Amino acid sequence: MISGAKTWSTSAFAADYGLLLARTDVTVPKHDGLTMFLMPIDAPGVTLRRIEQVDGSNEFCEEFFDGLRLGDDAVVGEVNKGWDVASRLLFHERRAVGQGSEFASGRGAERTEMAAGDFLTLAADAGTADDPVTQDKIGRVLARRMVRDCLVDHVGRAMRTGALPPAAGSLIRLFHSDVTFLEVDTATEVAGPLGVVGPAADEAQLLKVGKRYLSRQTVALGGGSNEMARNVIAERVLGLPREYAADRGVPFNQVRHNRA
Repeated sequence: MISGAKTWSTSAFAADYGLLLARTDVTVPKHDGLTMFLMPIDAPGVTLRRIEQVDGSNEFCEEFFDGLRLGDDAVVGEVNKGWDVASRLLFHERRAVGQGSEFASGRGAERTEMAAGDFLTLAADAGTADDPVTQDKIGRVLARRMVRDCLVDHVGRAMRTGALPPAAGSLIRLFHSDVTFLEVDTATEVAGPLGVVGPAADEAQLLKVGKRYLSRQTVALGGGSNEMARNVIAERVLGLPREYAADRGVPFNQVRHNRA
């Protein structure tokens, strides 16, 4: 029987099943004692709600589990070895967010980008198409994209041959985030005030730029935050010393919490 909650499940409303990582043993350290389950979204005891974002989108969801019952046939992998399954899932997710996975499908907010022609159209609509500074900014975005695509190819091949560990997917996940930040920020700079105010019908395209800026941080969170990606790269790719953790090796039920 499982009780608890989960927030920020992308497009869970469209799924038939979900992967649920639950603690099944509190007497072992935190990464042990976890079990992965395959859970029907419409199972009794599951309540799913869509979360409306500041930009009006509602693809992210939250789920509440109240007495959810799952049998042995719902276990993915081994009981109390769910972190092994979750780690492989995260390797794939980080590659997918970074646009480096051959198995990814769809284009969520974190995988959306403007075409090169869109930038030129945007500059023309803003009246800055002939401005050298604007042209330079757009050029920087397109050049950075080319570097990202080369990095995706290089890291992907290196992971397949074993030259880089699976954790290297965080390299393309992090770089894609940086590229997207540059893209969104540049589009906002090009649009200027017209990206946030402009009631005229012919300025609707400019307003989309401002709307997209509202979801700018999405790419910094998908597949784990940028800060987590940097830690993974440092510790699991470069082999740097791990950060100190007071709860490392401590049974989960003995970990101190911020409670009296």
